[in-house]
Amino acid sequence: MIHVVYDHLFQDDCGITGHVGDNEAFGVTVDPTIPAPLGIISVVAISHQNTACENISTCGTCAGLDACDTGSIGGEDFPAVYSSKDKHGGYVNGCTVADCFDSCTLAATSADPPMVNAGEPDGKLIDNLTTQGFITAENGWTEQSLFDFDPWDLTTDFGSAGNVAGDLDDPAFVPCAE
Repeated sequence: MIHVVYDHLFQDDCGITGHVGDNEAFGVTVDPTIPAPLGIISVVAISHQNTACENISTCGTCAGLDACDTGSIGGEDFPAVYSSKDKHGGYVNGCTVADCFDSCTLAATSADPPMVNAGEPDGKLIDNLTTQGFITAENGWTEQSLFDFDPWDLTTDFGSAGNVAGDLDDPAFVPCAE
């Protein structure tokens, strides 16, 4: 099995308590011997991790998990991960968290956001998201305080949000290894 953690970075959190920088992570367990989408064994999203609004949602084919909501990419159904409006909390199987005002809908088409492989804790591939081409003016980023960010720095949060390095190595993003 292969476990991949995605940390979705946003320039701004636009909710009631908006702030510069936002990161919301989700994890995917994949069986590399089975082509996608069937090889995607499980998905876990933890919205607003380490806050009063934290919500853990999981889906997949592992025992005890509900089936994943899906969205079509290239005519095939892939597991969907929702980002809540303005606050970006990540969810599988939709979201409505009344106390935290999150709401989600499945986009008509995949946004296909730019991605970068940060590597692994013992095999880092990225140490500066600007000089290595991700957080740049050319990609639409304007908030200078987020430039030159090292995703593996355990001492620096992403703007006023969480710590990306902690997300990338957090076992909570591995719901099952079947």
